[in-house]
Amino acid sequence: MKTLKCENCLTEFSVKALNPGVPQKYCSATCRNKAASNRAEERFADKIKKEYAPTPKIESTFKQVPFDSNYYSKPNNNYQTEPDNSINGNPYSIKDIIETKIENVRLQIELRNRTEQLSTANGKLTNSEDLLPEKPTYLQNVIGKVLENPTAIISGIFLVIDGIKERTARKKATA
Repeated sequence: MKTLKCENCLTEFSVKALNPGVPQKYCSATCRNKAASNRAEERFADKIKKEYAPTPKIESTFKQVPFDSNYYSKPNNNYQTEPDNSINGNPYSIKDIIETKIENVRLQIELRNRTEQLSTANGKLTNSEDLLPEKPTYLQNVIGKVLENPTAIISGIFLVIDGIKERTARKKATA
């Protein structure tokens, strides 16, 4: 007879020819039942580990794109960039449109404030005309001419100031 080792208790046993189709692995029915019990416990432990194990963090598949208005622009002779995100025939990016609207609102508020300043200055000037002496000097004549049409002079001053602001902004942008 053939001798084998029991897979549960590792003792040697002789093979009984009870079931000729399946080879005998255990020395007795109790060892076979103990091995089955151990396998069931291992399956149960593996199932619990799989259910309550920490899940791996799912990484995002989205690519982070920088929010830059010239991100999709092509260089034009290394001098100027033109936006290449024309959707529905609009060559401007959403960022450009929003910045333009914000600048427009800011300029409207500034215009309203300057108009109020101008009207208060005009009110002060009309009240101060009574304080001028009756014999005007040369300087008072020049000031009088300026005071007759102050909006043109003030508008010219604002144009000069805006021109200076544009030049400094361009210099900052190119630097």
